[in-house]
Amino acid sequence: RIRAQDAKFHLPLGASHCPSAQPVRAVFSLEPGPEDGVAVHRLRGPKAFAALRRNVFRPEYLDPMGIEASYLHRLADLAQRVPVFQVARPASGNTLDAVVDRILATCAALTPPTACAPAPMDKTE
Repeated sequence: RIRAQDAKFHLPLGASHCPSAQPVRAVFSLEPGPEDGVAVHRLRGPKAFAALRRNVFRPEYLDPMGIEASYLHRLADLAQRVPVFQVARPASGNTLDAVVDRILATCAALTPPTACAPAPMDKTE
């Protein structure tokens, strides 16, 4: 745990950390969905842009910093250059393994293949 009162955890990356910058090959937006299982849907155009914009950290700071327009242009460019997916998962229950499996299967099916598969990590029980 990062703080005792929060359900947030720190997970050291160790050997799985890549020390050099890598290109963004795909973006996956995780959201609760109506389905009982995990579903992955490709988003295009305005829907892809909107998914990226929903995941901007502290968007209220962009305008006061004078960078909102350039930030929105970067999001639009990213939405056009890389595939954006919505991963719908049930709002309750533990679906982490299913989410990871669906994301990795989606990456494997992309042409050309992408490097969005993580390095193996030790699992601790």
